[in-house]
Amino acid sequence: MRSYGALIGLLALLAGACTSSAPTDTAGADTSAPADTTVSAQELDPTNGGADDGHPASERADSPDPLMAQLGFDRCSRSTGLVSADPSFYRDEPVHLGEQPPEALVDWAKRQPGFEEIWIDGDHNNWFVLGFSEGDITRLQSAVEAEFPATGAAVASVSTTNAYLDRLSAEVIELLNAAGEQSYSVGGSVASGIVSVDIGVLDVETVQALEPVAGEPICLTGADPRTVNPDRPQALTGDGWRLLGTVENGRESPNLYTSQDDLDQMNWATSTSEVSVDFETEVAIRFGLSLPCTSQQLRFTDVVVQVDPAVVYAETVLVGPPPADCDTALRIRSYVVAVSRDRLPAGPFFLQLYRTKPRAGSYGQRILVDTDLTVPGALATPGDIKPNPDKVARDERRAAGAEPNAGPVIAAGGYMEPGPGHYRIGLECRFDRIGPINNIVWRATTPNLSANPPPEWTQAAGSGDFFRAEIELAAGSPPSLTVTAGDHSERYEPAPAGTTANC
Repeated sequence: MRSYGALIGLLALLAGACTSSAPTDTAGADTSAPADTTVSAQELDPTNGGADDGHPASERADSPDPLMAQLGFDRCSRSTGLVSADPSFYRDEPVHLGEQPPEALVDWAKRQPGFEEIWIDGDHNNWFVLGFSEGDITRLQSAVEAEFPATGAAVASVSTTNAYLDRLSAEVIELLNAAGEQSYSVGGSVASGIVSVDIGVLDVETVQALEPVAGEPICLTGADPRTVNPDRPQALTGDGWRLLGTVENGRESPNLYTSQDDLDQMNWATSTSEVSVDFETEVAIRFGLSLPCTSQQLRFTDVVVQVDPAVVYAETVLVGPPPADCDTALRIRSYVVAVSRDRLPAGPFFLQLYRTKPRAGSYGQRILVDTDLTVPGALATPGDIKPNPDKVARDERRAAGAEPNAGPVIAAGGYMEPGPGHYRIGLECRFDRIGPINNIVWRATTPNLSANPPPEWTQAAGSGDFFRAEIELAAGSPPSLTVTAGDHSERYEPAPAGTTANC
């Protein structure tokens, strides 16, 4: 279920072709950049040494779990259920796709005494649940059905009120402030009946500070103090590399430099006392890394060189507790390092930002260096620095009109807006039922599709055990889903509530 608050804002409850011979590409799965792709915001100080050892800040810190259990605090969980309406209030139709509730329904609910909150019941065709702390629930259900016959809406009784949760939240905030806690967020939801407290680092001292509200409907979450990286000084040197400085903003991409002119033109945010590079024995590399939150602290820890496959990438760690309010607006911090030529692969090699291979849509995070830079003084010409071969192949498919739609890529359990997208289907699946997509299990309109699977679909997997299909989600009464692979399409409709699938 997804919840809409009293103001109907969606709540997050507990919630040119490459012709060179590229290195064999087995470096990392086709996933997004890992969470530890971060760098330090400290000023670079040549007197601060000490390479990061990768150990947590508080290796001897006690776990807060025993004290939480003693005081009766639970950990917040995404599986925490929301209140559901009486089963007799639901029908098989209409089926919603997870859209926001109609304004007219919201306005009607607000005029009724005892209304608290509205949320989505993903277990019942994404119907809207109207939570009331008082009133005759059966009478209210009859009224909403009469007023909105074409909308899936059910009335539920809730055991608490927004006013009570607001007072409890204020008390929690007062306790955290008195304890000197700076990174936290607190929010209550009538739909779940609890106040969730997200603390930057959930340690024993913070749990003790909340003892006065023990026994109240509160759950806690936060980083384990034993796993938080300390805010240590930024190391300036490592195995075969030295940090020249940082540049703010720019592109999320790697760059290679083999001349001093390129460095002299940089708009340095921070720099060491010596930015010059001995290009006879070194090259300069810029790693343009994205910050997961604009206020997140990062630290550059290493330049990693793999020989087989030949890949060079940056290694970084998150520093300190994650911010309570994460501003995800794209912000780039570039680390510019001088790397010894004798540390590089002979070439060709991939130069990429992160440990894992970039996924589709992030091809700029990797380039191909098609020359041997281990030779003293060797230069890299523009023709030697080539785009990611995956991008080249994608562009060729687009030019030939064979590139699939540009919608999101989802798997079972995913959510998407109506429109085009991609869906990963395993050959072990029963093709007559797929999903859930948008909390809905979809059934094929073609009978016995699993017994007679389309050969175009099985062939689309090639030698693998899955294929990626194009999908088109259409709103309507009922909504529909079209799945296409290998020039063969099948139409799907919502299966009855309670139907299972994980495909």
